[in-house]
Amino acid sequence: MICAEYYVPFVGYSQTSIHIIKMKSKAFQEYYPPQFSHCFGCGTDNAHGLHILSYWADEAAGETIATFTPSEEYTGGFPGFVYGGLIAAILDCHGNATASAAGYRH
Repeated sequence: MICAEYYVPFVGYSQTSIHIIKMKSKAFQEYYPPQFSHCFGCGTDNAHGLHILSYWADEAAGETIATFTPSEEYTGGFPGFVYGGLIAAILDCHGNATASAAGYRH
C-alpha cells in the first residue's frame, strides 16, 4: 500500500496510527548495508535524497506503508501536482523495500 500523507484518511490509516507504526519499528531502508544506502529515493546515506521510508503496517497481512509529503519543488508544471518521475521513484523505492522485507520474512 502506498499513500502520501494527504491520502491517509482515504486508505484507512490515521495520522496517529502511522506515527505509532513509525515509532514502534525500524524502516526497511534502515537495514540496508552502506553499499545500498545511496539511492536518491530511499537511501539513508544520500544527504540530498527523498528519504522515503517503508514500514510494516500489518506484518501478518503483508501490508506495508510509506508516507511522503512533497514540497513545492516537486511540482510537474501544474501547481499542486507532482511530476510523474517523483511518483515512479516513490513506487520503486517502496516496492523494492517491501519485496526485500518480505524476502527476509520467509
